[in-house]
Amino acid sequence: RTLRKAVSRQLEHYFSDANWAKDEYLHKQADANGFVPFNALTDFERLRLLTTSVDFMRECVEASTVVEVSACGTRVRKRTAPPT
Repeated sequence: RTLRKAVSRQLEHYFSDANWAKDEYLHKQADANGFVPFNALTDFERLRLLTTSVDFMRECVEASTVVEVSACGTRVRKRTAPPT
């Protein structure tokens, strides 16, 4: 349970206004709708130390009020799509 919370917080941090504004890598990975593939997020060391399982990441943020998972379940974005 604690691991789930840590993964959720880390993913939510990546899509926070402060981080999104300066993270060029995330911008490059995002599609036109602001979705970033979970696989791209496994490149981040802090998240990789917690988990490399895309399924587990998805489960951790399914109930998030900060980020949302794409219909196909392979991508994630801030609930209000970040400006490009």
